[in-house]
Amino acid sequence: MRNEMKMRWTVKIWNIPSKSQLNTYYDVRLCTDGSFVCSCPDFQFRGNECRHIKKVKRGLAGEAQKNKLPGVET
Repeated sequence: MRNEMKMRWTVKIWNIPSKSQLNTYYDVRLCTDGSFVCSCPDFQFRGNECRHIKKVKRGLAGEAQKNKLPGVET
């Protein structure tokens, strides 16, 4: 069986610190297809949403809420 890799273009990259390893950072990338990928071992091994991706998503949700105009529903 051949391991195929899908080409994705990156829109934005965040460097998120590891909670368990001092001076270690992982790259979380937002791809043009809207997906997130992370360079951490957990994501690389399991492929599931890791804590670093969740942290970026929480930050993005917080920014969206902060920039929301009063009285405007989305």
